[in-house]
Amino acid sequence: MHRFLRATFLTLGCVTWTPAMAATPNVHTLGASSALKTGDLSSHANLVDFRTLKNLYALGPVTRMGGEVTVFDSQPAVALVRDGKVTVSPSWDYQPPFFVYSQVQRWQAIALPEDVRETADLQAFIEKIAAVHGVDLEQAFAFRVTAMAAQLGYHVFNMPPDAVIGAQPLASYNTGWKTERSAVELLGFYSRHHEGVFLGAGARMHIHFRTTDGSQAGHVDDFQLARGGQLWLPQS
Repeated sequence: MHRFLRATFLTLGCVTWTPAMAATPNVHTLGASSALKTGDLSSHANLVDFRTLKNLYALGPVTRMGGEVTVFDSQPAVALVRDGKVTVSPSWDYQPPFFVYSQVQRWQAIALPEDVRETADLQAFIEKIAAVHGVDLEQAFAFRVTAMAAQLGYHVFNMPPDAVIGAQPLASYNTGWKTERSAVELLGFYSRHHEGVFLGAGARMHIHFRTTDGSQAGHVDDFQLARGGQLWLPQS
C-alpha cells in the first residue's frame, strides 16, 4: 500500500491520524513589504542572528534594496549587481527591510506533471495537491522546486547606497536578468494571508532562485520549466 494511504489509516488508540492533523513547519516574518511603498527601507532583520539556525530557508531584499537575499538550507545566496553583472555572495552581513523564513528539516518530493511549466501552473498544482500531502493551504508554508529551466526571468534590486529615498520610484532600481537552459532550485513561500507582508498585491507566492552552479540568484519573475522537475513540500 502507498505510504500515504498507510499513514492515513494508522490508528493510535481511538485517534486516527491523517496528514491534515500534522503541523507544517511554521513560517515567520519580520518587517513588511508594504512599508517599502511609503519609503520606509529601514532594516527589520539581521542575517547574522540566523546563522546558527539549522534547516533555514528564507528570503527578502538586501539592505536599502541593494540586492536579493535567499537562504537555502542555512546557506545564503545573496544576489548583488556589481560592474553590470549579477554576483552571488555567501555572506550573512545583511539587514533586510523585510524577511520571511522557516526551518524545514524534511521535505517530500512530488514529480511535476508535464503541463506545469509556468508560474500560474505551479500555483495551481500546489493548490491542487497540498492537502493530499498534509499541507494546510490556510497556513503559510515554504516550498522548493528543482528543475531545468528552459528560461527564467528574474530581477535584482540595485539601489545605490547614496540614493535619496523617494527621489525616484523604487521600481526604477529593479534590474532584469534572464538565464536559459539552466539547472535551478526555486525557493518560494505560499500564503493566502500575507499580502503586504511578503507578498505583492493579489499574489500568493513569493519565489527566489539560484542556479545549481551558484553563479546566479535573485527574485523570480517568470519561468518556463523543462520536463522532469520536482516540487518539494515541507513534511510535518
